[in-house]
Amino acid sequence: MKKIIKLLAVVTSMLLFTACGGGGSGGTTTSTNSLTYKGKTTAADLDEAMAKEFIKSLDISDTTNVGNDSTDNIQKVSNLLEKSNKQVNGSVSGSIDVTSTNINSAKTKTIATFSNYNDNSEETLNGKITYLITVEAEVISSMDMDFELLEIKDNDIDITMDGLIKIVVDNSTGRQTVTQNIVVENNEDNSMIKFEKFIITLDSNDRELSYSGKIYNSDIGYVTVSTPVELTYDDNGNVEAGGEILYVGKDTTVKEKTAYDNSIRVEIDEGSNGSVDEVAIYNSATYEIIENREPVISITFPENIYTDTDMSDMKVDIYDPDLDAFSTEYEWSVDDSVKSTSLTIANELFKKHETLKLKVMASDDRAGDVKIGVKSKEQEVLNSKPIASISSNAIDNKVSALDEIQFDVSETIDKDNDPLTYNWEVYKYVHESESGEAEGELVREDTLSLPEYNLYKVDASKYFNDTSIEKPIYKVNSEGEHVVKCIVFDDDLASDEAKVSLTNGALDSIEEGTQSKVLFPNQDDLYESTYNTVKVFDLNNDSQKEFIFLTRNPLDYTGNSLLHITSNLKGESTTISYIVNIYTSDKIEFVDFNGNSRVDIILIGDNNRYVMTQNLDGSFEDPLEIELNRGVIYMDDFNADGITDTAKLIDCTLNIFTDFNDSTKVIKYDVDSCEHDGISNALSIGDFNSDGTDDFIVLTNNNNTFDAYFVILHKNQNNSLSESRKYSLDERIYGETISIGDVNGDGFNDVVIDFVLFENQKDFNFNEVKTLDTYKNGSTNSEIVIIDMNNDKKEEIFYENAGDLRVFLQEDNFKMNEFKVQSVIPSRVITDIDNDGKIEIIENYANKVEITSFK
Repeated sequence: MKKIIKLLAVVTSMLLFTACGGGGSGGTTTSTNSLTYKGKTTAADLDEAMAKEFIKSLDISDTTNVGNDSTDNIQKVSNLLEKSNKQVNGSVSGSIDVTSTNINSAKTKTIATFSNYNDNSEETLNGKITYLITVEAEVISSMDMDFELLEIKDNDIDITMDGLIKIVVDNSTGRQTVTQNIVVENNEDNSMIKFEKFIITLDSNDRELSYSGKIYNSDIGYVTVSTPVELTYDDNGNVEAGGEILYVGKDTTVKEKTAYDNSIRVEIDEGSNGSVDEVAIYNSATYEIIENREPVISITFPENIYTDTDMSDMKVDIYDPDLDAFSTEYEWSVDDSVKSTSLTIANELFKKHETLKLKVMASDDRAGDVKIGVKSKEQEVLNSKPIASISSNAIDNKVSALDEIQFDVSETIDKDNDPLTYNWEVYKYVHESESGEAEGELVREDTLSLPEYNLYKVDASKYFNDTSIEKPIYKVNSEGEHVVKCIVFDDDLASDEAKVSLTNGALDSIEEGTQSKVLFPNQDDLYESTYNTVKVFDLNNDSQKEFIFLTRNPLDYTGNSLLHITSNLKGESTTISYIVNIYTSDKIEFVDFNGNSRVDIILIGDNNRYVMTQNLDGSFEDPLEIELNRGVIYMDDFNADGITDTAKLIDCTLNIFTDFNDSTKVIKYDVDSCEHDGISNALSIGDFNSDGTDDFIVLTNNNNTFDAYFVILHKNQNNSLSESRKYSLDERIYGETISIGDVNGDGFNDVVIDFVLFENQKDFNFNEVKTLDTYKNGSTNSEIVIIDMNNDKKEEIFYENAGDLRVFLQEDNFKMNEFKVQSVIPSRVITDIDNDGKIEIIENYANKVEITSFK
């Protein structure tokens, strides 16, 4: 039976012609059917042997290929026509009589009559074939082949073919459809096979994809063939597992599945009820039975396994070469101790240097002949090297000589949680002209980042207080660019180096950005001007600061103003306004006026004073006018009676008022060093010896001599005052403003008088260290704010004069970098409003606030 089908393939593959010829009529081919099928016409009673015969008849390697290379086909027919109507002796014998007719520009009808023709091949042909070929753009698009008693004979077989094969090519996809209605007779035993409406589809590479139709066997009957799952092929052209061909007989259905490793699986369903009653595996080339094979397992681990490796990335691939279903078991062990029986293993179950092993067992479901596949893979868990992360408190990595920089590698990650050690290194760039005097070991010449500079590795111990700790202090002892590196070690691996380049010089800018905010939407006309007095204070002890400011009320010409309290200035704000009977205000102070542990607001105007007491629900009472000395300062509870006190310098007498509402309750202290001749003296408070209690600083000048002085009044434990020595101020200092803060971070408040900074050298000794504004003479009319703006425990100085605001950024030992801030509005407050560690300048433009933040 297989011989008959193989010869069908041979003949079909020979008949690939296009040809030229004379004109004619007619455009179809009609089979004469001179060979009639004789044999069984009922559905076959299939068993394994019969099914095998039908399967062999569709051997994929032996089926017809059409091809769509028209150039090759034209060459074939040209060679054939040269031999037509001739008798050839030698390697070619017999004859071919070929007549061709051009039906139209696209179709050609060719009749080939073979007479004992043998073209140096095994087969000898007799009979006739009529072709109807359609060519589009020199590519065959269809071909009809009508076989009329074509006899094919060789040493092994002797058959006769009769019938019609139609081939259609979809040149857009390359797919081909071959429809066969043919009868083949074996001339040796007169057995016959018939293909009825039998369709084969092929891909663009002439590989079979599907079959459908009926195949008749004269001894067995017919089966109906279909392809539920098309055949597929790998990159090498080999058929892949998974394709299905179905053969349906009388009461039995046979399913052929393409299996693995050049095999096919045959499933027999007796009774066609959907069950599988018998299974056989064949070699697809020899059709010999293949015994049941075990499932095939492959395991792929990540290239390297660490304690944090995601083990779900590993792969286990299992297939059964016979397409049997299978069950799977997994076993994870660590150093031969079983830890898990699931597909993956949790990272906490293994540690570095342990051996991780996965054993996979797969059992097929072949009844009575179960095969088990086993595969194992093991791999050592590697030590993870530390991942070093370095940081410092140097702003933008810019430093100057004598700076002390805190370096930190505490964010280093070690996935094994090993104890870590540290090694710090320092490198310096030195200009070629100075290389002869450079310290350290030359590492690289003429670096790309700094041409004409050489890189030297220097002794790190001269720069670090300790080169083996996590957070060392780095002392910048020279100018120039430095590179600081740290390598972190666990027990046996070193991290990649983490490094920071430190550049000599000041920052180019310290501003980070400006945010604008409208306070009263759609009310620009109501708040067209503003006072200079703006404040920020936490009014309700919730760690959130409120913004407090005054505006005129243009709809009220009686001199009233509006006090506004805005919460959450940088976020979604709420503003509450109060009418106050005050036209101008020099100060807004915050004290507990009535002793209810709530912050109250004191408004101090030119001629009147008001208090707005805060209720327990956070609201404020309407302003109440109170008696209060003008020009007082607010201080701690001096006499420990539970009430905030105020102080005022009258001539050369310090008056401490211990009751807001009773000006007769006063403690007086005559300042011996004070000189006063018609000029108001300045007074401020601060803790100058770090004992936790406020002292007084008195600033005085002589109107006749223009001499200025300041003196510290130290508060003793018995509430008495002691006077420190008198400090003379030179003629540049007029002596009007006092600002207090710990500028160098030593725990003792320093003093800025007008524009000159005095260092507190402890024990009430002060020394002039810096002039903030060198061009000032006479009255300064300036504003100074001392505040730590970068969390380095050293306070910066904001200095404003005539709309020019500058920041003096502390480096070390009162060495400062100076920056100009683009801010000219006097309605301004400098503070950290949202407690994020960054200082903001908040400027009030009537109905708008601008918030400038800093790095």
